[in-house]
Amino acid sequence: MKRLYLLILIAVLTTGIAASQNANRSGFFLELGFGGLVGDTPRYSFSIAENVLSYRCLAGAAGDFGFGGRFRMGNHWAYELKAEVQLPLKNPINSMIGRVLPVGFRYTSVEIVRNYSLYAHLNIGGAITVNRGIIDTECILLPNIGETKLGYFAGAEGYGVAYSIGVGANVTTHLYFESSFNGQAIFRSYGKNGLGTNNYGIVGLFVGYRF
Repeated sequence: MKRLYLLILIAVLTTGIAASQNANRSGFFLELGFGGLVGDTPRYSFSIAENVLSYRCLAGAAGDFGFGGRFRMGNHWAYELKAEVQLPLKNPINSMIGRVLPVGFRYTSVEIVRNYSLYAHLNIGGAITVNRGIIDTECILLPNIGETKLGYFAGAEGYGVAYSIGVGANVTTHLYFESSFNGQAIFRSYGKNGLGTNNYGIVGLFVGYRF
């Protein structure tokens, strides 16, 4: 009888360990995120009041859409690559950011309850943005004294390093939620401190679906 109980216990534990890795399998996925911009964001517009030029930097809400593939490396580890588009909502067309992250690793815990497990990931790659904060002087029309003009930068492409760090939970074998920071360091761009490297990104909540 004791042997029977032991065999049943081993079978249950083995089944549980196997089931805990259902969320850590190979496949394609889609992710959608929403959050707020943080960091040294680039300039996105300028204004002229009484012949004084000033500029504004990106701030506020932003969205993020991504897709990619995940490849199982073992019970807990997976390799993933993905591409993303980041859209600051204040000026989405003129401040769009494209991100490609070909190097990524994801660790998935054992199943806490059925189909529910925790995970963490780190992704690294490159980014390109349509705006790195350069003022196009051809867009500036000097106003009369006391008049205020507002214009947008024409945009100049910027390049840099992209990264993503997040922790989340697998709710089912397909659906997962996470809190993540999707950031980038754009070289030779103009932010609140002038020319330099602007390190900024989105902190927010993301939902993903694994096919």
